[in-house]
Amino acid sequence: MGCQKAIAGQIVEGGGDYCLAVKDNQPTLHRAVQVELDDMIRDGFVGVRHDHQQTVGGDHGRIETRDVGTADQLDWFKQVDDWPGLCSIVAVESKSEMSGDSTSVERRYYITSRPAEAADLATWIRGHWGIEIRLHDVLDVGFKADQARHRHGHSAENFARLRRTGLHLFQREKTRKRGINGERLNAAWDHDYLLNILSG
Repeated sequence: MGCQKAIAGQIVEGGGDYCLAVKDNQPTLHRAVQVELDDMIRDGFVGVRHDHQQTVGGDHGRIETRDVGTADQLDWFKQVDDWPGLCSIVAVESKSEMSGDSTSVERRYYITSRPAEAADLATWIRGHWGIEIRLHDVLDVGFKADQARHRHGHSAENFARLRRTGLHLFQREKTRKRGINGERLNAAWDHDYLLNILSG
């Protein structure tokens, strides 16, 4: 997203901090951060100021090991001035081992305006993913978001906004205690209830 730099600037100007996932939608940034962090990890962060945290947890027959590595030496990063307040880069490697000997490893990368303190950044990143996962689950179960096939023009973004608006309206409505699916059915059957939801 091209607007992320502007958003980062607004956050820093407002006195806040950001921790942004580096993804393929910004290929130059993603490649630069990925290559540098992968090299640092491979070399054991030799000669680089860094911090590291490893946590192990799991449930339902799955063991997850999360390694968080951070560094704040950014002299190699040509785009550093494009990102207001940029202080550190982060790599999070998640290794999931299932009972049955299947193992999956995933590494994700982040840029942040926070100091390179692995425990702090691990908490930030985990909290963000928890929110994303809960929101995704509600949108998928209640609004079938994963089954949506909007591809033309801005339709995918427009319908995503409508689903989130609908979710917000249902969450604000407190007179009936049902799940999102039940509340949607009630709104379809009961026009007074629908008007109550829409009027807040």
